[in-house]
Amino acid sequence: MSVEARRLSPVQAAEDSRLEAARRFKGCALPGLKTESYRYFPVQGFEQRLADKKVLVFSNHQWAESECHWSNGVLSANFSQWKAGGLEIQSLEEAFWEKDAGDGHRDFFKDWIDSSWTGGWSFRLKAGKKLNEPLRLVIEPSLSHSQCLRRLIYLEEGSELHLMEDWSLEALSEKAWIGSHLQIVLEAGARLVFQQLERGRSAGYRLERHEAWLNQSSQLQFLQLPQSAQRTQVQSHFFLDGESAEVDAKLSAIGSGKNVFEWQTSSFQRKPNTKSQTQFFGLAQDRSKLVFDALIDIPKEVSKVEAHQNSRSLLLNDQASVVNMPKLKIATDDVLVTHGAAVSSFDEEQIFYLRSRGLSEEKARETIVLSFVNPLLEELLVEELREELQQEFKQLLGGKPQ
Repeated sequence: MSVEARRLSPVQAAEDSRLEAARRFKGCALPGLKTESYRYFPVQGFEQRLADKKVLVFSNHQWAESECHWSNGVLSANFSQWKAGGLEIQSLEEAFWEKDAGDGHRDFFKDWIDSSWTGGWSFRLKAGKKLNEPLRLVIEPSLSHSQCLRRLIYLEEGSELHLMEDWSLEALSEKAWIGSHLQIVLEAGARLVFQQLERGRSAGYRLERHEAWLNQSSQLQFLQLPQSAQRTQVQSHFFLDGESAEVDAKLSAIGSGKNVFEWQTSSFQRKPNTKSQTQFFGLAQDRSKLVFDALIDIPKEVSKVEAHQNSRSLLLNDQASVVNMPKLKIATDDVLVTHGAAVSSFDEEQIFYLRSRGLSEEKARETIVLSFVNPLLEELLVEELREELQQEFKQLLGGKPQ
């Protein structure tokens, strides 16, 4: 049975989602802890709970105890190592999605991801603790059935964490849905570097939602490198609720075949001296379609705010398409706001120049594609992954004319 998510009205769906998120967590110091959806296991005794279920618990020492592994609903990690460093890892109680997805007419972000999930975890870093060595979380969802993962990252005052999520989605069944809901809370002076990678092309469906709340002088560096799925919908919402809070988000989308990738992002800057920068990188080939819907929202009473929004897309053939929908909702004058969008195809002059230097046409196109994505790859926390991902881009896109 083929299942297809209903395409939301770009304007209304984004606005409804943003208002709902703002209402739900207004005045709540730690989102999720006061809702019924989150039920936490204490760190102590969690391994025993897994053992009682006869689940193998292991640590991957290849990354010097800086990696944990989630597979088929099981989170395995060296908890004592991170707890000693001030980082507490907790598992969200498992639940199972039993709803019928056959109708394809639900608002999945409100109904499915927010209420139905198959597991998840939280990271909580204590005040003043700084873990600068990157932690890498490897995630391998089930390849055959639908599931949703929820994660909460909470950094207390003055703490710092570098975290990478590495998703493996290759060979995902075309009937499977993978959903995820990430919530980030940064207290005053906290800093988070968060990166999310996805490996392999998927025949299934990918639904994702990110929400981040930043308090005074906190900083968030957010990078996402997703791969192609049959249909992908992503929402990323940043709430700058403290003075001098900063967000630097680099988002990307890769389309191939007849895949559709829809991305909605918003920056709500509610305090003076906040800064946001959102950059979107899109690559589309075959008959794929990319949609980038971005909002900057600054209310009347806020001043000395800086916000930048930029979208760059590269079309690898004539059948691919990109839709940019920038939105500015600004009710004050004392701001510095810029936005821009550029869509280009292969430059024949560039190709001619590279061929005149001895490159084949295929190699010249490949070079152009890699130069487009290198600004993202250069920021990866794990250097060993850069060359590996370059090879994946070559295999996925190749720069070949269609």
